[in-house]
Amino acid sequence: YEPGLGIAYPPGWLETHEEALAGGDAEKVIRAVLIDILEMSEEDVETRRAAPQWPAYLNAAATVLREARTEHTWVYRPGALDRVDAPTLVLVGAETSPALMRSTLRAAAAIPGARTQVLGGHGHLACITDPSLIASIITQFCGIGGAPS
Repeated sequence: YEPGLGIAYPPGWLETHEEALAGGDAEKVIRAVLIDILEMSEEDVETRRAAPQWPAYLNAAATVLREARTEHTWVYRPGALDRVDAPTLVLVGAETSPALMRSTLRAAAAIPGARTQVLGGHGHLACITDPSLIASIITQFCGIGGAPS
């Protein structure tokens, strides 16, 4: 779902937020990812902050920063994914940030035979906001479920 490989983070962004996390400020990290990178509004962030999943977001701050560092430093080399021969489904939310949309479509185009499915009405976190839809799509793709509802 929305591989972010090759996303460029603003200069100094990673270092600033790695320092914040080292200082115990996981909330600063998660808020910055949601606003700066995923381009969510302050209102969207506050809605997520009020949800019962917010502590899980905060607990994932270190993982999120490691992923961000990998995304930022990853460079696509033409032909690098040519040998992928597994059936591949790439999911992307129609309302995701332009940078994630571009990286997702680039990844899908680089994998021979990959199928892309755009999820209308969803952004980057559809796996959290609509897990049953994601599960249905994946099980159908794997041939073990019915059509998505």
